[in-house]
Amino acid sequence: MPMDWSEEEVATPVAITHFDFSTFDSLESQALEALQKGEFGTFLRHLKSSVELQARLETIEQLDGMASHFRSRYMGYDLIRDVCGLATLEGESCVTLARRHGISKAAWQENRERMRRILGLRKTATMRNDQARQHMRERNYRR
Repeated sequence: MPMDWSEEEVATPVAITHFDFSTFDSLESQALEALQKGEFGTFLRHLKSSVELQARLETIEQLDGMASHFRSRYMGYDLIRDVCGLATLEGESCVTLARRHGISKAAWQENRERMRRILGLRKTATMRNDQARQHMRERNYRR
């Protein structure tokens, strides 16, 4: 995404409308020009800021895409928080999260397991494995 630099040297995204990319300098030529002008340090700061901004935007887009696989994006965001342990740190249990989204605790745990797999995270010590969940279902069914 093209950037416009303000006086405070802060990157501001610029919308691309009718931009002639053939006139856009290569990164190498921009670096050489900055080096010749004695502004290579400023060039590197701007480049680093641009790369960081792009990484942040891509991360947010990926998380939003993962959250959209569930009943609602808000549920997806809460699942991300739960899988990463943030919800627990904030004092929220899976029961309160399940109630917020109108589903059972078991359904919440299944969705949490699905989100954990989507994110590629390993199970924590507090998460039950499939065999333990099945045993718990059988035990609860007998009651």
